[in-house]
Amino acid sequence: MLTRLTLIFALLAAPALADAPHTPKMPPPAREPHVSAYGAQNAACLEWTNACQVCTRTEAKGETHCSTVGIACTPTKVTCTRP
Repeated sequence: MLTRLTLIFALLAAPALADAPHTPKMPPPAREPHVSAYGAQNAACLEWTNACQVCTRTEAKGETHCSTVGIACTPTKVTCTRP
């Protein structure tokens, strides 16, 4: 008796499982340039940040240096803090 009830429930549940909605595939979001690449694209900026790292450019040699990312940091859009 128990196997008959199991079989009946399985047959009744199969159409409901077959009609499960499918989520459409979304295109990947546009990627922001990496914080260290921002300096190459914006030569006039001497200091920039993404709220996780701070990068600076030396005026004399034009070298760029960036700080280390923190453990629990969510980066934001890169902005120039010292033009």
